[in-house]
Amino acid sequence: MTDRLSSFNLKSRAEDVRAGISGSVYTIARQLGTTSALSLGSGTNSNLTLSGTSIVAASAIAAGVTQIAVVREASEGFAIEYPVALTGASPAGAGELLVCPFAYTNSLFPFTFSRVGGRVQTTFDRAVWAPTPDNPGYAGAINTFYVDISRPDDTGDGLTWATAKKTGTAAIDLGNAGANPFIIYAAAGTYSRANFFARTPTKPCAIIGVGGRVVTGYFDLTGGWSLDTGTTYKVTRADIRRCLDLRGVDQDGLFPDLTYATSLANCRATPGSWWTDNATVYVNRGDGAEVTDANTRLLISTGYNAMIRSSNGGNMFLKNFDCQGGQPLILTNSPTNRFVAEDCTFRYSSGDDGVVTATVAPQHGVTIFNLLGAAFIRCDASGNQSDGFNSHIASGVQAFVFTMDCTGFNNGRKGAASCNFITTHDGGKWIDLRGKARRNAGGQVAIVNDNTAMWCIDTDCAESRGDIVIGGTVPSSDYLVDQTEGGGTKVTLYLENCRSAGSLYPLNARYGTIISRGGSMVGSSLSALGGVIVSV
Repeated sequence: MTDRLSSFNLKSRAEDVRAGISGSVYTIARQLGTTSALSLGSGTNSNLTLSGTSIVAASAIAAGVTQIAVVREASEGFAIEYPVALTGASPAGAGELLVCPFAYTNSLFPFTFSRVGGRVQTTFDRAVWAPTPDNPGYAGAINTFYVDISRPDDTGDGLTWATAKKTGTAAIDLGNAGANPFIIYAAAGTYSRANFFARTPTKPCAIIGVGGRVVTGYFDLTGGWSLDTGTTYKVTRADIRRCLDLRGVDQDGLFPDLTYATSLANCRATPGSWWTDNATVYVNRGDGAEVTDANTRLLISTGYNAMIRSSNGGNMFLKNFDCQGGQPLILTNSPTNRFVAEDCTFRYSSGDDGVVTATVAPQHGVTIFNLLGAAFIRCDASGNQSDGFNSHIASGVQAFVFTMDCTGFNNGRKGAASCNFITTHDGGKWIDLRGKARRNAGGQVAIVNDNTAMWCIDTDCAESRGDIVIGGTVPSSDYLVDQTEGGGTKVTLYLENCRSAGSLYPLNARYGTIISRGGSMVGSSLSALGGVIVSV
């Protein structure tokens, strides 16, 4: 039997291992359940073998040498495959320990950082920091459910792939109704509003896409398009705020927005535009093609409803999801719990922007408040109306946030202001490792309000648009300290070996302090209103 979707390749892993040491060099984290079958596939270096969940090096990997292990995992007809690149670093005991420059409660962030062979390593382990039911050795009974968009309906019991639910909310309802923490495995595919996952879990849980990407969001796939006139097509749909062209991507890998027309007449006369009276949507594609749900995506305004919400009953893990439209992710009402996402995207938020309607309420890609802690590993928050990743205080709780190898490109649309890749406020604490930001409309990395602190390690920013182009006051800036509640001296942005290029101001301290060590900052820095910039 051929494993379903076995040709799909997950994102590769890159790990530094100590040179001069043989034996176990990497531990595989299972993604298809604790009973899945693991193996090493074609293309694996002959020095590497598998023992249980450990990749073992027969002889030490020399410093600067990379060996590849192709990991394959299979379960119940599904399989995933991805490469792990193992690079020999400096000898054991070498490496510069990086110490967090601000104080925090150690239990919120007990792991460390060190620079070994030029690359920063961390002891972060999400299974330790935020245990969820998919972790090997998770204590207690768990329930497991399955979702597959290819199923005809939701009449299955959801207990196997053969009897999987069709709808994400139906599977979450099963988990919430049970007595135990739960895992949901979701088959790759596109889950529109009729079948999406917009339900709040009430127990510790893990929701994992298998066999490829789980694309889900506030959009419909109900068809019904018809010719209006010329190359303009129409469909009956309400509350649409964005229209995406699915036939190609821009320089940031994003689906381009069609331009909102000033009137129906203007839409009919202007290829690459759309217009709505909030009952009927009219689209005139730039290529003149017939409009279908396959080449055009209409994103819905949902108020404060989220595509994915954090569990309010325990820790939560999300993997391999592409969340689009509305508010892609909200982490809230979970003041004692933690959330982790790996290999996910949170894009194309579609709130009210003051353009389609007079109401102005643009949304972020990721909205965090009233949560103990959140970590994002290899995630992307791009193409959103406002910020990519945003954290605020709520009910006296300010999340501690960690982002590693994350990206945020081209956030910021008309109706929003100071649109950032990552930003925290109100006394929040944030650590970013190797983040990459491009073309955001504001300070690309920004912190706001007293007692707020962020530590950026090897973060890379370039080509900030600033927000003046969308009606704001922030010039093109990469690293920004903005706004205070008091004297302005308690908000600090720490930069360790960070990079800036192609922006008017690499550093912009409107208030508070920016402390920068090493790295590359191309351009002149700006400090005003009492802000201080220190290079060490």
